[in-house]
Amino acid sequence: MRRVGRSEAAAVCFDWQSATDDAGEVETSEPMAARKRGLIQTTITAALGALIYTFISQHAGMIVMGIGGVLLTASILFPLSLYAKIESLVGRIAIALQRGITWLLMGLIFVSIFWPFARLFRRGHRDKLNRRIEPEWETYWNDRSEPITAESRRRLY
Repeated sequence: MRRVGRSEAAAVCFDWQSATDDAGEVETSEPMAARKRGLIQTTITAALGALIYTFISQHAGMIVMGIGGVLLTASILFPLSLYAKIESLVGRIAIALQRGITWLLMGLIFVSIFWPFARLFRRGHRDKLNRRIEPEWETYWNDRSEPITAESRRRLY
């Protein structure tokens, strides 16, 4: 069986057989990027924890700040292993919450908006054309006094 195409053409797009310097740079900057994300997330978590501690509950605020401390420790010491797993877990939980909240909100919107209007519009089966049943009539068709011609079809209105 003969392969179609040339390996040189593929090598221009992506050289997967040899390690390049670019791949090394990406690898060394990846832990630093994870550390920066962890620092940003920790800062936000600490600020949120401080607000909760001050205005709502001391216990809940300490829990939120503790979560921020775990994030900071994991992002600094283990940016590619533990911190990556924590980010993955939080991402999966966020997707599950998003799906659940979407189903809940769509159900509430349906029940509170669409269903009452459907019930409102369906009540009373009113005949908007004011049609009446005439039992003495043989047919409901209208008789045409003039025959249909090509001229009568040119100007319908």
